Amino acid sequence: MGQWVLISEGPYYIMLGESDALLRVVVSDLEDYRRFQSTHLTRRNGIQTVKTDVPSETIKQTFALPL
Repeated sequence: MGQWVLISEGPYYIMLGESDALLRVVVSDLEDYRRFQSTHLTRRNGIQTVKTDVPSETIKQTFALPL
């Protein structure tokens, strides 16, 4: 994963449930993402299925923990 420039610095997640992994990919637009997906997230690269969720709005962004 580290060799893929469009994947932001961690954290990377191994998931429990339906998905095996969660990647946060940073691209300039959906066409950029489509290029990334069709180049890297393929059966040839060992990826069986891809589920894409695109956020529509950022409500809150913080990394502070409520201590």
